Amino acid sequence: MKLYSVEEVAARLQVSTRTIRNYLRNNKLKGQKVGGQWRFTEDEIVAFLGLAPEVTDTQQLVKKFLQKQADLPSAVIIIDIPYQTAAELERQKNIFLTQFNEVYEDGAKRFFHFQRLAEDTTRLTIEGSLRYVQSFSSWVYDFLEKNPTT
Repeated sequence: MKLYSVEEVAARLQVSTRTIRNYLRNNKLKGQKVGGQWRFTEDEIVAFLGLAPEVTDTQQLVKKFLQKQADLPSAVIIIDIPYQTAAELERQKNIFLTQFNEVYEDGAKRFFHFQRLAEDTTRLTIEGSLRYVQSFSSWVYDFLEKNPTT
C-alpha cells in the first residue's frame, strides 16, 4: 500500500502544504503519523475528494443501477465537469453537496456521487427517481451555464 506525504498530497490537490495541515487540523482530511510525519492512503485522499470509499468506479455505479429492481421510474446521469484549480474543485463539490442535501427530499431513493477523474475534470453521478434526476441535472446545467470555468 502506497502512502503519500503532505507534499505529495499538496501537489496533487494543487494547494500548499499549509492548507493540507489545516485540513488535518479541521478533520477534513484523514491521515496517520508514521515516524512523526503525516502519511495518507489513496482511500483517504479519495474520500477527501468526495468519492465514496466503497465505490471508486463509475462503471460499478452503473452496473449496480442496472442490476437493481426499481419500484418507480428511475434514472442515472453522469456529468463530467471541468475545473481549473483545487479551490474551484472544492467550491463545486460544496455547492453540489449543499444543493443535494438541502433542496431535494427523495430520501433514500436518491444518490449523489462526486468524483475527481483527473487533474482538470470531476464526475458527478446522480441517481434516483426520474423526476429527481431530471430536476437535479437541470439545476447543474443552469449552475454551469452561470458559472463557467475560467
